[in-house]
Amino acid sequence: MRVQIELFDDEYHLWPDEVSDEITVLRDFDIAALGTLSSIVNTPDYQTAYYAVWPDGTESQAAAQEVRYQLGLGADTEATCVDYQDAHVGLIAEKQEREAQLAAQDE
Repeated sequence: MRVQIELFDDEYHLWPDEVSDEITVLRDFDIAALGTLSSIVNTPDYQTAYYAVWPDGTESQAAAQEVRYQLGLGADTEATCVDYQDAHVGLIAEKQEREAQLAAQDE
């Protein structure tokens, strides 16, 4: 999830203005969910993890569907993501390469 936040924050890729507010909602949900994930990872037992409280995702679910609508993607997240499940790996590698090049220029 942290990687997803970093990709949302990557200024190299600009989201269309029509979805910028929704992207902020999605990012904010991810930030809130990090706390829950951290508490689950650090729980002493299964029962505590099971009852961990997730942030309300209603707004982020609606925002995600609005992004999909504005970008001309279908509402079915599973069907429209076929062949793209690992696309984030390429985006992460590109981001790391850009950052390495910028760091090398600064030296």
